[in-house]
Amino acid sequence: MREVTGNLSGLKPSELKALERIYRRRVAPHELVSAELATFMCGLSRELARQVGVLITRRGDIEHVVVAMPRASCCPRWGACAPATDASAGCA
Repeated sequence: MREVTGNLSGLKPSELKALERIYRRRVAPHELVSAELATFMCGLSRELARQVGVLITRRGDIEHVVVAMPRASCCPRWGACAPATDASAGCA
């Protein structure tokens, strides 16, 4: 299974498992995010008191799960990013 990235310090094993389970979810290709996934992530984010983010492929697969502190954001270095354009300028 893929690893959750970001600030994981202080999380309980059950919280880490909940984050890892996000990788099992799928989103319909025509949706940006499903209502079920958004609801789950909001609840988990509130429970952890941290930001939780995902990168979803065009096919609807969860590619990355990221955890950040409440007032900080973190974006891992996406290894598979295309060369920077206006749309992907944040990739390094």
